Amino acid sequence: MSDITAVGGTTTATSGPLTGALGPGGAMGKDEFLKMLVAQLQNQDPMNPMQGQDLAVQLAQFSSVEQLIQLNANYADQAASATALAQSISNNGALSAIGRHVLAAGDQVEIPADGDAADVGVTFSVGDAGGRATLTVYDAAGEEVGTRALGYIGGGKQTATLGTAAAGLEPGRYSYAVSVVDSKGNDVPVQTFITGTVDGVRYTSDGAVLTSGELTMGVGSVVEVTN
Repeated sequence: MSDITAVGGTTTATSGPLTGALGPGGAMGKDEFLKMLVAQLQNQDPMNPMQGQDLAVQLAQFSSVEQLIQLNANYADQAASATALAQSISNNGALSAIGRHVLAAGDQVEIPADGDAADVGVTFSVGDAGGRATLTVYDAAGEEVGTRALGYIGGGKQTATLGTAAAGLEPGRYSYAVSVVDSKGNDVPVQTFITGTVDGVRYTSDGAVLTSGELTMGVGSVVEVTN
C-alpha cells in the first residue's frame, strides 16, 4: 500500500505494503481502504504515479481480507446455531429425566423431614485398591457437623449410610466428603456423587438443572439414569 506523506505542503505517495498500516483506530475496513485509495490517487505525484502492479497487489490483499471477514462471520453464525441445537437437545433430555433415579457428580446430600437421617445413603467411587475411609458431613457454611469411620473400603463404586455422622442434624441439604487412606498412608482419590429421583427441571443461564427435593444437579454432571 502506498503511504501518503505531506512534505512542505505537498502530498506525495510512497510505496509500502498494506499490512502493518494500522493506526490507533484498529483494523482497516473496506470503507476506510477505499477512502484511502481515492485520496492516494488524487494526491500522487504526477511525475511518479502509482505503478499498476502495486495497485493490483493491494486490491488482491483487500479482497483476501474481505473474504476472511466473511468466513469468520459465517463461522460465528454456524457456532451459534450449533450451540442453540445442543441447548435444545439438553433441555429435552432434562425433561425426559423427570421421575427417574439419577446419579450425578457432586457432593450434596439431603436429610429428609421424615425417616431416619442415619439411613440416608451416599454413593462414591474409590480409586486404586481402596483403603480406610472416613465420611464427613458439612453444613451450608462449610462447617463440619458430623463424621464417622467407614472402615476398610475397596476400590470402585461404593455406597454407605450417614449413620452417626447425621446424629442431631436438622432436615435439609448438606454436603459430604469421603477421605480414603491406603496401607502406606497415602491419600486415595475419591469421586462423590449426588443421588435422587428427579422431580423437576429448572432452566438457568448455565443450562438445564435437575432437582430432587432440595438437591440440584446440572444436566452435564449426570452420569447415570435409571427407572
